[in-house]
Amino acid sequence: MSDANRAVVERYAQRFWIDHDTSVVDQTHAPDHVYVDPALPNLPPGPEGARERGSVYLTAVPDGRVEVLGWMVDGEMVLCRWRFFGTNTGDLLGIAPTGRAVSVEGVHVCRVRDGRIVETRVFWDTLALFVQLGLVPELIAA
Repeated sequence: MSDANRAVVERYAQRFWIDHDTSVVDQTHAPDHVYVDPALPNLPPGPEGARERGSVYLTAVPDGRVEVLGWMVDGEMVLCRWRFFGTNTGDLLGIAPTGRAVSVEGVHVCRVRDGRIVETRVFWDTLALFVQLGLVPELIAA
């Protein structure tokens, strides 16, 4: 079952974040899917929430792509380690585009049940994104 669960998450990662085919969430996410991203609280449940989250980042970085760096699978839990990169040429939550290249890493921890992703928790380097966009000063090592 672990291989099948990874295949569901891998299909979502490839088609959504690499091919930019947002319709894949209708096949990969459960109707009551819960998406937890501290940077975007209050996402609606189900595929709509996954699409809304993706839209925020793909609007800000229209050429954005994900490179998968690794997988860990334990039963219904699938962890995908990734790097998101591209150029900020679009609005990001009311912040004007900077034209800067960005590259951030993070992980998605997905729970898969009956062939659908029912929960996703994302942990990513939000501060690195904001530093790269020039929104906070770079930290200087002492």
